[in-house]
Amino acid sequence: MIPWEEKLSIWRGMPTETAEEILWADNYYREELVPLALKRFAKRYENKQFPDYYGMILLLGSSWEDLAFNVGLLSPRADDPHRIGAALPGAVTKDKG
Repeated sequence: MIPWEEKLSIWRGMPTETAEEILWADNYYREELVPLALKRFAKRYENKQFPDYYGMILLLGSSWEDLAFNVGLLSPRADDPHRIGAALPGAVTKDKG
């Protein structure tokens, strides 16, 4: 398994001069970096306690990653029948015990 830092270096060094090169770099980012980043993000907060959230309002901005990480981490009202989707892989979950 290639370490995070090396994968990040590979992605940063990928050419992005043409549409095809940009597509390759974007695919590498999405397939290789985002899953590892999600795991690292969840690991960083795995021992922290968060209040239960019924809903969240987050601004998307220019990248979707921050939004995805926060929703995956905080998992607002996983038992809410109106919730769309599920928590992201590697997200911290609470035991309702």
